[in-house]
Amino acid sequence: EELFATFPNDISTPEINIHVTEESKFSIIDALHDAKWGEGANLTTIDGVRVDYAKGWGLV
Repeated sequence: EELFATFPNDISTPEINIHVTEESKFSIIDALHDAKWGEGANLTTIDGVRVDYAKGWGLV
């Protein structure tokens, strides 16, 4: 516990699960890949779409 006490407190959201059909999942990922994520966004598209910013990230 002493070791963890030295770590900064981070904020995280719970995992959100959205059920989609097998037929639509690839078109949804394609649309997310093509979306405008704003300045400073860095996309990783291995097994979904991850968007990284200087102070946070999101993963689909």
